[in-house]
Amino acid sequence: MFWLISRIRRDFASWERPTRLGFLLAIGLLVVAIVLFFIAPDSQRQTVIIGIGALIIVTQIIVMWGNRGMMSPLTQAQRAFLRGDLDVVLAHLEPLHESGQVDVRGLTLLGNTYRQLGRLEESAAVLSEAVDNSPIHHFPLYGFGRTLIVQGHYAEGTTFVERALEAGAPAIVRFDLAEAYYRQGQIEALMNSLADVDVTDEPQRQLFMDFWRWRFAGAQPPERSLIETGLPFWQGQAERFAGTPYGVSVVEDVELLKTLLNS
Repeated sequence: MFWLISRIRRDFASWERPTRLGFLLAIGLLVVAIVLFFIAPDSQRQTVIIGIGALIIVTQIIVMWGNRGMMSPLTQAQRAFLRGDLDVVLAHLEPLHESGQVDVRGLTLLGNTYRQLGRLEESAAVLSEAVDNSPIHHFPLYGFGRTLIVQGHYAEGTTFVERALEAGAPAIVRFDLAEAYYRQGQIEALMNSLADVDVTDEPQRQLFMDFWRWRFAGAQPPERSLIETGLPFWQGQAERFAGTPYGVSVVEDVELLKTLLNS
């Protein structure tokens, strides 16, 4: 109850002026109705109770209307992540993490953001914390697995990506499993896994699917248009993780793909 009052007091100043006036009027009428309940004759109290109930409902509606544009820090962080505003994500989530007020979703998003920024040690630490808090949820399992992969810890990353798939991760995650096999030199496992991967709507991943089939199954090389579309993503990966075995490996792939463009 006290938390609710404190929350309304905090949000009240951000409401529009008509909403604030409406809320104050509703509270004033509610106080009057409560007073009337105690002084009204018994025969009229039922009517007053109905009026009190109606005013409570109106007050709740006004509060919801006043807060209609407000979002939780996690929601704001999620939207910022989708826009690529990673500094905004950190601004929302790091204070919550430091104060111990972030849940597993926030931890996962924070860890993924650190990875996108190339801050891999912090990413691994936060995502490990998320996995410890929710060891059967596929989001932190996948996030931790992906960070381990880009650190060059391929075998460990494979384990966590497999666990994520077992926990219900979407099929697209199978691409990361295939890439982990590839980075470890497990070509047979890689080729066996490709039949389960559908990335036709993601050119950067489709590029590597065709790349692998060309290198290891005698297929035609990736089309020039696909290389031109998908290669910038992998160049970005190579730059972001240049200090890791993964980044070095991606550089080799990028250089080989560039030779296809020049042939």
